[in-house]
Amino acid sequence: MRSMQLGSYDNMIDNIVRFYTGYAQIHKNGYWNEQTLDNSFEQNDSLEILATQNENISSLIPRLETFALASNEARSRVYSW
Repeated sequence: MRSMQLGSYDNMIDNIVRFYTGYAQIHKNGYWNEQTLDNSFEQNDSLEILATQNENISSLIPRLETFALASNEARSRVYSW
């Protein structure tokens, strides 16, 4: 039972890492104080080279995460992606 529990935990962690933010995130200074697209930055070759020089990094995938509000007369809903 303990092996199944630990295997389940490992699988949950792997799923979260694979489908969401990954093991590490790189942000512009000040991003955590005000998480807006204005505080994002463009990926460039020098950032990719610097990140991949670390032997613990096997791949690099740029991601943009934001949200939107959709509404009509009767209801509204927040979407996050």
